Amino acid sequence: MKQLSVREARAQFCTLIDAISHGETVVITRHGRKIAGLFPLHDAKKKLPSMKKFRESIKISGDSLSKTVINQRNEERY
Repeated sequence: MKQLSVREARAQFCTLIDAISHGETVVITRHGRKIAGLFPLHDAKKKLPSMKKFRESIKISGDSLSKTVINQRNEERY
């Protein structure tokens, strides 16, 4: 991760864009305080994991939820 002042970033903008496109992150500072970060967008758009594996990992036992709710309602009425 590179850290540059606003003045340095302005002077090296094209070089920074090249570095960012190769996966590097750049932090820009003003008066020694971090004010901005530049990062490649392909890292920011990571895909969420597939729900298929999660669904397959669920083991169903007993009655379905809807059937359980109906049975409990019927038991409460009588």
